[in-house]
Amino acid sequence: MHGLINKAVEAFVHDTYGADAWRNIACRAELEDPSFEAMMVYDTVITPRVIECATEALGVDRGDFLQNLGTYLVSQPSQQAVRRLLRFGGVDFVDFL
Repeated sequence: MHGLINKAVEAFVHDTYGADAWRNIACRAELEDPSFEAMMVYDTVITPRVIECATEALGVDRGDFLQNLGTYLVSQPSQQAVRRLLRFGGVDFVDFL
């Protein structure tokens, strides 16, 4: 699941703040490859590190960043596949997990 989450963060930053912002964040997070694969499993420390680097680089609050990420996932036309996945994932967060 980490790949899917990491790819969502990557797409959100890229689409909202631009490719240069994502490259800066990937560099700050010391990622070996700045592009995530949705179906790959990544070390659990990577996701929090990427989010921390993103909020610092963009100068935004962590809570606001995550809320905007969620809004992006459910409203951006390019994320239709994610919305379908969420729709069939259960009626609440616990069911989804």
